[in-house]
Amino acid sequence: MPSEAPKLNESELRQWKLIADFRHRLCALAAGHPQHPSWKDRRRRLEQFDYLSLFLLALVNPAVKTLRAMSAASRVKRVQAEVCSRAASLGSLSEAQHLMNPQLLEQLIASLTEEI
Repeated sequence: MPSEAPKLNESELRQWKLIADFRHRLCALAAGHPQHPSWKDRRRRLEQFDYLSLFLLALVNPAVKTLRAMSAASRVKRVQAEVCSRAASLGSLSEAQHLMNPQLLEQLIASLTEEI
């Protein structure tokens, strides 16, 4: 039997400015990278940058340890306002990890490394 998604609230989440900066940088780099055609499907509710921003939220917040917790975090109002545009289902989060273009993240990490 699958475990229940944890109940999360805004007070348990941190690093809002980091996530906003990450998303801004990601948008600036994305123009030069092709997307998987599935991201353009109008029926898709989880956007590419929403997924990556939620993933970063999970990395920098110990309260978000699993995909279920990431899905639960996407239901928090502030997360929907600043990180992702709507709640993300467990299935769409799982699928999104297979649709990402790793070169986009590689270039982002390389540009951050140059700044250091």
